[in-house]
Amino acid sequence: MELSQGARKREYVGPLCIALKKAQLATAAAVDWCCDSWGDSRAHIIGLGRVQFERHLNNPALIPEREASSDYRESFAYCIPFPEDYELMSDHGYAEGLRDVRKFVDMLNEADPDDIPSRLYRRFDEARHVAARLLARDWPAAVTAYHAAYGEGYADDWPFAHWCGYLIPNIVRDLKRYRLR
Repeated sequence: MELSQGARKREYVGPLCIALKKAQLATAAAVDWCCDSWGDSRAHIIGLGRVQFERHLNNPALIPEREASSDYRESFAYCIPFPEDYELMSDHGYAEGLRDVRKFVDMLNEADPDDIPSRLYRRFDEARHVAARLLARDWPAAVTAYHAAYGEGYADDWPFAHWCGYLIPNIVRDLKRYRLR
């Protein structure tokens, strides 16, 4: 799916605008702390709209007060998608993850059953089934197979975290978020 010119422009202008407004708030407050909450509190002020943004610029003492009192929510800045989020709207956005799924399947196939706890080894086939659906890009079947095997939650019963982290749960989450709505 090709992004429209407007979507491509928002992809760059949105984060730039937020960065500029955060810098204006930091300058007005005469402080620029190096912590995640400082960025979140400034993003919150920006997200409150022009009136509150200008109020805080005109009365800079309000900015560190809001930070110190934790009077903000995390984070209005997250409402602007990252470029990689747009990529996940097409099959191309899953190419790297699918390469890692292939490596995971190779690890399963090369594993010596004598070296694997039997409880885990018995789950290899269901992992291969989910992986096969992903590699075939049969997204609905992959998500259904994943949840049938590992539960409806994000990674409730994912037994392979020590082998591949949360690679497959992350792909399933992204498919549900970006492709299967």
